[in-house]
Amino acid sequence: MPSNTRILEALNVRVTGSGEQYLVLAHGFSTDQSAWGRILPFFKPYYRIVLYDLVCAGSVNPDYFDFNRYTNLDAFVDDLLNILDAVGVKKCAYVGNDQSAQNPALQKQDQILSLRRRNCHRPTLGNLR
Repeated sequence: MPSNTRILEALNVRVTGSGEQYLVLAHGFSTDQSAWGRILPFFKPYYRIVLYDLVCAGSVNPDYFDFNRYTNLDAFVDDLLNILDAVGVKKCAYVGNDQSAQNPALQKQDQILSLRRRNCHRPTLGNLR
């Protein structure tokens, strides 16, 4: 993975919103940061929102994916911490979707004040009928 400053470009990091506190929104494995599009406007007046794409998202250059590095979820936490450092975030609230909130290492990070898990139920053939 690239250095802290290059990671911003590599993982399509965006910071938006006008609040003083930071809110990080992390999508799950099956999507990208556009998953937050419908709720983003509601948070913008109250938070500085950090959005990024996981390295396995289709919107990220596949050259950044290292099979040896991403054998467990800890590498994804490392990416998050590098993003927070590059953006200058000292403390933040974190909302993860699916796998992005399931890593116990997230709970041990000093920069993350609160951790929320968001589950999305994906449509299947059975519940589309």
